[in-house]
Amino acid sequence: MLYDPFARFETAHLSNGLTVRHQHLPVSWVFARFLVHVGARDDPSEYAGICHLLEHLVGDNVPGLTNEQVRMMFSEWGEDPFLGELGYLGTWYGFRVPVDLLRPAIDIFGSFLAGARIERYVDEQKAIVINELRDENRLRFLRELHATGFRMQFPDHRMGRYVGELGTVESVTAIGQQQLQDFYSRYYVPANMEVVAAGGLELSILLKLLEESSFGMVRPGDRNSVLPPAAPPLPAETFFRTSLSRREWVVTPGQLEMVEFFTRGVLPGNISYEALRLFSNILDEVMFRELREKRRLTYGFLSDLRFRQEFHFLEVEGYVPPAAAQRICGLVDDCIEIAATDQDLFRKFQTGVLSAVQMHDTSVADLVEDAVHRLRIWKRISTLAENLAGYEALTLSDMGAIAGYLVPGRRWSYVIEP
Repeated sequence: MLYDPFARFETAHLSNGLTVRHQHLPVSWVFARFLVHVGARDDPSEYAGICHLLEHLVGDNVPGLTNEQVRMMFSEWGEDPFLGELGYLGTWYGFRVPVDLLRPAIDIFGSFLAGARIERYVDEQKAIVINELRDENRLRFLRELHATGFRMQFPDHRMGRYVGELGTVESVTAIGQQQLQDFYSRYYVPANMEVVAAGGLELSILLKLLEESSFGMVRPGDRNSVLPPAAPPLPAETFFRTSLSRREWVVTPGQLEMVEFFTRGVLPGNISYEALRLFSNILDEVMFRELREKRRLTYGFLSDLRFRQEFHFLEVEGYVPPAAAQRICGLVDDCIEIAATDQDLFRKFQTGVLSAVQMHDTSVADLVEDAVHRLRIWKRISTLAENLAGYEALTLSDMGAIAGYLVPGRRWSYVIEP
């Protein structure tokens, strides 16, 4: 029988719209995450990076306490607090504390997540982010390069204005305290938040503690919209090639001798997680076999998936010798075709992933983090049984449908030569 920890979450709602998902476990502590359904996708173009800057600042604006005092307090309780991480679709915070310290922990987090004034350290955190944007030629070049790629892949869509989670020096400089407070007041409201927790207490007790904290206050606002799946547009341009000097590019001496290749395909958001994950796994195996083992061109090429609701991205990146720079695009095309048509590989990886799902083993922390990941992207906690059914239903034709979005005319690629 499949043990399915994700099916064991209980769900409840406070009267102000806060969603609570909890799993009672036989431990003496609680691991909690507070998910706010706002991310880099919600940045206004003139204030790109505001969600990231706000994530830096909320932990600095705990009423009556400094950031250092908050960290020291939680450290005395056993573990540093998690004061924020930003994604494209959400921002999340959290802690792990003994059950008997849950009330003060919730009180502190509620004070800065559910009703704070963003007043302290605004200029200091802006300076940190701006220095990060100005720092290191290689990273700055890559940010600008990927922003160019989004403009090429989405010429008439808001994604074409996406410059990354950090924003730009100009956009961050333009952000003031009032813009931060307005953004906070719009999105950091109970109806746009979820608490995901697991540990040694009943759901009813957790609900009571939340209701009695700032998380229980009534504030106007709604859950951020879910973006419907869309058909990916055709890119205006598909290829970029450049060269960089030692001063601009090199991180390690070996990079002087290698060419970096990157390609990104855009897929509609209604393609299932299971289909994309299986295709990515097969493609990694094919590239290992064809590019490393058979041709000795590289230590390894890897694919990566990025889920965005409307669209999903499948990216491939790796390094090859300069002699292979002209043919690497064609070789990756060949690998994609093999991944979409090799029946034996498909069966091998489908069988393997089905076994992996049935043997799923996770810690309490991993369980909560994975649940937050699922909520952030799909706004629900999918169970292992659903994942299992999704993998079982796949056929080789599903791999072919994915590959159809990865043909050269639909991808955006670059080659960087030293």
